[in-house]
Amino acid sequence: MTSATQQDTNGLSVSHLDFAIAEVDGRRVPSTAIQRQKHKTIRVSANRWDVGGRIIRVKMLRDFLKFGLGKTAAEIDRYCDNAASLFFARVNAYLRLTYLTNFEMSLQLNVVGIFLHAPGGERFVAQFIECGGVTTLLDILSMSSVSDGDKFVALNHLKSIAERGWNYSRVINEQDGASIAVAYMLGTATEPGQVLISSLVVELASNDSRYRLAIIEQLLDATSATNPFAQLAAASAAHQLLVTSEDGVEPQTILRKAAVAAANLAATKLRKLERMAFELLTEVRRIQDGNLAIAQSLAEAIIDVGICDTTEFDELYAQASPGTENSTLNLDEEYEAHKAEMQRRAAAAHLLARHVEDVYTARDEEAINVLQSEETLLDVLSCMASKDMETKKAANSVLQALYEYARVTTQEVLKKLAGAEFFDNWVANSSGGSSFFEKMPEEHKETINRIHHEQRALMRPPTR
Repeated sequence: MTSATQQDTNGLSVSHLDFAIAEVDGRRVPSTAIQRQKHKTIRVSANRWDVGGRIIRVKMLRDFLKFGLGKTAAEIDRYCDNAASLFFARVNAYLRLTYLTNFEMSLQLNVVGIFLHAPGGERFVAQFIECGGVTTLLDILSMSSVSDGDKFVALNHLKSIAERGWNYSRVINEQDGASIAVAYMLGTATEPGQVLISSLVVELASNDSRYRLAIIEQLLDATSATNPFAQLAAASAAHQLLVTSEDGVEPQTILRKAAVAAANLAATKLRKLERMAFELLTEVRRIQDGNLAIAQSLAEAIIDVGICDTTEFDELYAQASPGTENSTLNLDEEYEAHKAEMQRRAAAAHLLARHVEDVYTARDEEAINVLQSEETLLDVLSCMASKDMETKKAANSVLQALYEYARVTTQEVLKKLAGAEFFDNWVANSSGGSSFFEKMPEEHKETINRIHHEQRALMRPPTR
């Protein structure tokens, strides 16, 4: 026996030996030989990937996918002979080269996921970011040629990265990740995809305070979409972020946008969205100056900003010419926008009527002053001149709520704006619902129409 092996038997570690003895396939060989064999295996595998074509690379990816599901970073490293990072670098590069052609997108994204989701694989996540992987995933979300299933996997990878902490979320936010995700949510995202996007943007906003307010604004603006699933997902995410606001303080712009978002949700008349609208307003009221923001925003939301009345559309349809600005197709689109706007105004008025009780119960003087102001009552009277009966009745409910809680002030302002005769007729008959408007004297109709046109003149000019 050599002196080295004698020393080994005396308890010295193998690192102090000139070479170690190990068992390989039943043979005793030096560790240096083992290392040379491993390096040769790594070189062979890398060379096979580098010189191989699509068929060979796809086979290597599939073989790895079969092995790697549910494996830890340490297990992946052992499988790759401690060269997992080298293999992952090649996988990332190949994905960046081929994702625009949609080649084996599902396979490549699933292989990437093995590395990103592996327990103890923080170094793989850092490597993925350094290789531009986040940019690739965001590009995939923007591509119309990629399936919703593959986009769902890409979203899942982004969420996994964001959950690692604020510095990882910052990388996604700096590349406008939240905006891209919300845009996809409003477009073709499936319902499960919208739920995943909602949780992703909440993670991005919660982890990175620098982008939090911008993300909340994007979510609130998204409630104006025509997709009810997207509206619900966006509102739920915004509500969750407002619930977790620090010290119960938020900028007025956020609070006012939240009130408008509630009107957008209530206008759909879908039960889930209406419930979310009330939850959103409840959360805003909890925040400092929330009552004031709601009163101001809903009072502005009921204003007719110049969209044509239905009778004006009838005249335009009669004069429609194909291929021109006044074509039937263009008028159809504009009429749908007009209907949506009327529904939003009616919803805002209903919410404002309910908000009156909350404001007076809370004795919020600033909000009370807004509700009792001439400007607000002018907007309500203008709303009563709408051609839409639902909007008329909603505006009337605002006046009734104000009269119940501030009878003297409401009486004085209404008499000043519309005259004593209008006020007396309104007090006597306003509880009659739609019949009140049907039986309204012509001079009183002319009064609210005059107020309506004066208010419109203060806003932007009509579109036509």
